[in-house]
Amino acid sequence: MKTEWIETLKEKYHAGISNLFMITGNIGDYAVPGIMFMDYLVQELSQLGMEKIITYDYSAGSVYRVGNELEEGEERQIVSDWLQMVEDLQNTDGKVAYIIEYPEFLVPNANNGYIEEDTKKRLIDLHKVINSRDFLFSNNILIFVTEVKSSINSMFISSNARTVPIEIDYPKEEERYAFIQHLKSTSQKPVRFLIDEKKFAKLTAGLSRVNIEDIYLLAEDKGVLDKDSIMERKKELIYKEFGEIIEIYDTEGYSLDNFAGQEHIKSYHREVVIDPILEGDTTIVPKGLLYMGPPGTGKTYFSKCLAGDANINFVEFKMSKILGKYVSESERNLEKAMNCFRSLAPVGVFIDEVDQVLSRGDSDSNSVTKNLFGMFLAFLSEPSHRGKILWIGATNYPNKLDEALKRAGRFDKKIPFLPPTAEERKGVFAIHLAKTNFPYHVTDYTILADKTENYTQAEIENVVVKALEVAKRRKSQAITDEILLYAIDCMISAQNDNIQEMTDISLNECNDREFLPVEYRKKTS
Repeated sequence: MKTEWIETLKEKYHAGISNLFMITGNIGDYAVPGIMFMDYLVQELSQLGMEKIITYDYSAGSVYRVGNELEEGEERQIVSDWLQMVEDLQNTDGKVAYIIEYPEFLVPNANNGYIEEDTKKRLIDLHKVINSRDFLFSNNILIFVTEVKSSINSMFISSNARTVPIEIDYPKEEERYAFIQHLKSTSQKPVRFLIDEKKFAKLTAGLSRVNIEDIYLLAEDKGVLDKDSIMERKKELIYKEFGEIIEIYDTEGYSLDNFAGQEHIKSYHREVVIDPILEGDTTIVPKGLLYMGPPGTGKTYFSKCLAGDANINFVEFKMSKILGKYVSESERNLEKAMNCFRSLAPVGVFIDEVDQVLSRGDSDSNSVTKNLFGMFLAFLSEPSHRGKILWIGATNYPNKLDEALKRAGRFDKKIPFLPPTAEERKGVFAIHLAKTNFPYHVTDYTILADKTENYTQAEIENVVVKALEVAKRRKSQAITDEILLYAIDCMISAQNDNIQEMTDISLNECNDREFLPVEYRKKTS
């Protein structure tokens, strides 16, 4: 069983295009079922006819994986000889492969401009090697292996046009399915599946084969595998890898049918986002949607409903948590997050308060902020992500969002979310009353709508929650009109000048009349 990335490496090497590779991404995983990445890479390089295959890292030095006249069963020879590696790579007589693990510790990025003397020497030594005629025209191979390339000194990312970057993605759905079949066939313990294997493969989007094996081993221990245990462990694994940066949600059962009002916006999303994704024709799917308006108008909930109807994964990306305290840590965190989004595709990525967490900074800002903004823009603008990674930004103040983010092909669909109309408020009450799973008898929704003019969806939800509380405190058998009116009188609305200001700004920022409620379209025509 061959993998796409190793075939790319062999093709470029055989064609004489390059003998310098940078492998990033999912390198701590099984390359194929039963064989971890590094063992698989050594195995494939051996089949290329490499006489010596040596791994090198800052801690262990050189470890001979193949060659150096090792007898069968003999422990791999370990030496710490940087100069030997430099010499070997420029030797044109043989075929030697060096795999540099953890290159970020050997040739690190240095945003603050400070580099230790030993590091400078390594940078210069290695830079000379990869640009030397002897290395370029030799049969030798040099491979950098790291999770993310942003931690490596830029001299080794852009200095040599012959460097071939290879990204190892997390397994796709069909690969996860094949691995699940492998686990079942090699398992020594019976596991009762409460979901089918294809559902298991779909639910594990964004996870490595090692992670899937972890879930399967837990199922072996319990004797049963169900959706809840998969999602619970998946959230734990995502948190372990990304901390608070990424939060994953299960949106199965969410639907725009359960979102009251905004019929014109719901219709647009069905025609331009949901149906195209479900039908596999994503040419008109926007790259970025910007939901604008006061808090409580349903921007987050609408996003989850959209993901549920489109049958895609859904995560919240907490960009404010990405900053690290060490050199290049922030860039590393962002690159890892981007790799995660690619692995989850198709996925909706929600960013709350996007105007506050995404900024290039001013002229006095540090380079980290600017680097992060540039990395994000490049990823956001990537044409291949259309229909696979759907960015959803929410903001109360879209006028504060950097103009570069609102350009075509980015967050260019600027959609106002406004407090519901009187008719929509009736629907909001009905939906939230149904969610209480408590009996209710309402004879006049009109009076409820009249009493809650300018209330947001969240405020109406709070009224219903208060009504449920009152009904239970009174030992009432149902929520009634009288209880709801009492709850309205109890709850204090957050209506103020700021709410009106946010509404006006979102209307002014809207650049497509199709996104405006009917009563506002007349005003702008």
